[in-house]
Amino acid sequence: MNIFNKLVFFVIVTAIGTIYKRYQDNNMKKKIIKDNKLINNYLKKNIEMLKNYAREKKKIIWIYDDFQSNKSYNYLKTKCIEKIKEFNKDFKVIIINDTNIKNFIPDIEVDLKFLSGQQKNNIIHLLMIKLLYNWGGILIPNIFYPLKNFNNLPLNKLSIFECKSFLTNNYIDYKYLPNNEFIVSNSNNKILIDYINYLEYHISKDNSKHSYFNEYHKLWWNDKINKCNINYISGKYIGIKNKFDEPIVIENIFSDINIYFDKDCYGIYIPDYYLLKKK
Repeated sequence: MNIFNKLVFFVIVTAIGTIYKRYQDNNMKKKIIKDNKLINNYLKKNIEMLKNYAREKKKIIWIYDDFQSNKSYNYLKTKCIEKIKEFNKDFKVIIINDTNIKNFIPDIEVDLKFLSGQQKNNIIHLLMIKLLYNWGGILIPNIFYPLKNFNNLPLNKLSIFECKSFLTNNYIDYKYLPNNEFIVSNSNNKILIDYINYLEYHISKDNSKHSYFNEYHKLWWNDKINKCNINYISGKYIGIKNKFDEPIVIENIFSDINIYFDKDCYGIYIPDYYLLKKK
């Protein structure tokens, strides 16, 4: 092959490569456009679905489904969610995870897969409160084993359940405080937007890695309960106290000891810290 032929061959190969690259680029652009359309359509469907629920006054239960390496935790969590769905046929049970949360809150600025530990927990909590503010319903911890449905819980008023606390502040031992992970509310509740602003402020100050961060949020609710019209529901209705208003030891739930639950108890709340420390 002489120099001229080599030059022609080089030009042809280069031209083919350029055309092929443009073809790939065009296909990639088309794929991106197609994917974006699919994502936007999916977002619209989810938001429209929630709007329909609001119009129809459909009751919603919100649950965040986190994945843990602890098999006992994941097993019990799955059983709890199954039972919540089974008991609450009149509710739409929406399970939120790290992937689908953007379908309901499209403007999330943080990528959850790069977060972990207490910092992630507080971002998730903030997002779940935003969902509750936007659409109303019941926010339920994923480790809650129901014994009955929530049909008689009023959704047009802000309610919060009592839970055990481990916070000692200024020589005060707070044995029980409001459970900020177990809240009932109507949409656009003013107290919830105050709470959202409070959370955003403290997270922006980078206090979110503090191990007692969540406990201090409960103090915020404790203060609001004393000042505002909030329905504070006794812990005996979620199995942390018995019918005599006495504390229930978690270990006893998993034993043969007789526990006298209140006849109106909605179910049994088991704090995740207890299960996660088990192997």
